[in-house]
Amino acid sequence: MKTITVCRLLFSFLLLAALQPSLPPMASGAVPDTELSSVHDWSWNSFHIHVPLVSKLSYTPSSPPPLPDRHYTHLQSSRHPELILQAAEPFFLLAGPNVIESEEHIFRMAKHIKNISSKFGLPLVFKSSFDKANRTSAKSFRGPGMVEGLKILEKVKLAYDIPIVTDVHETIQCEAVGKVADIIQIPAFLCRQTDLLVAAAKTGRIINIKKGQFCAPSVMKNSAEKIRMAGNSNVMVCERGTMFGYNDLIVDPRNLEWMREANCPVVADITHSLQQPAGRQLGDGGVASGGLRELIPCIARTAVAVGVDGIFMEVHDDPMNAPVDGPTQWPLRHLEELLEELVAIARVSKGKQHFNIDLTPFRE
Repeated sequence: MKTITVCRLLFSFLLLAALQPSLPPMASGAVPDTELSSVHDWSWNSFHIHVPLVSKLSYTPSSPPPLPDRHYTHLQSSRHPELILQAAEPFFLLAGPNVIESEEHIFRMAKHIKNISSKFGLPLVFKSSFDKANRTSAKSFRGPGMVEGLKILEKVKLAYDIPIVTDVHETIQCEAVGKVADIIQIPAFLCRQTDLLVAAAKTGRIINIKKGQFCAPSVMKNSAEKIRMAGNSNVMVCERGTMFGYNDLIVDPRNLEWMREANCPVVADITHSLQQPAGRQLGDGGVASGGLRELIPCIARTAVAVGVDGIFMEVHDDPMNAPVDGPTQWPLRHLEELLEELVAIARVSKGKQHFNIDLTPFRE
């Protein structure tokens, strides 16, 4: 009898297993879309995070679900940065020197920027590049390279417990960068490169896509969709200016609103937006990018008044001698002063609130 009972139980178990639908292959960080009882849409202004409620499947996502409030702005940890950014009030900050110049310099900059941003409760993601692959001149400084650069970024990430953002230029870089960086940045020149976007998305990291200087804001909706179709819903888009003739950029504040159609956080790059590409003549006859550093506060004030979710800015302790993009890096000594003003503007602005326009005839 015991043998018959055991056999019946085993048969029942196998029958249930056979009836249970199998999961399709998933990219890293993806959430299965089968057997979902419902989808709940949590929104923080422009954030739209879709969190599936699984009924029959015992699937555990790689990161916890988004927080339904904004009570975590004090966090500066590199653990689960997507939650920290979603909870940012009034905005989060992506900041650091343009390129890794040395380990000592990176550590010094990270220490000061973290101390300053924490005074205002701004979640910080520290930024620096290991390779500037798109320099105007082949003679220009590019950085330490990927291997050495990632070692330095990992050290500073652990030392100060802060998330890291850095950029990639080739698909082959994505896997290695994804093991260190919390946010992988897609350069503006490469914002439509499908293979690069997909490779970055498959790391499961947050993807920050810079809008191409040649692109309309509507293009970013398609770029963000490429990330999602690769199985990664953690994406943000970044405005960094639009070509305005030769050697100049212009910032159209309307883009900051129109880019919300990408259904993800919108970031304003307030430093590269003032770049003058290849607009500076060098003594050896070459050219380099110039910039209008004095207008950075103007663009920054506009961005926070409009209600962006994040601010991207490059900061340097000696911008006049910075090896890359010195004319558009903000002086470290003025960072606290500028952030104090931006936070004040953002807190009184209603830029994140939809304005309902009543077009019915006005009557006394």
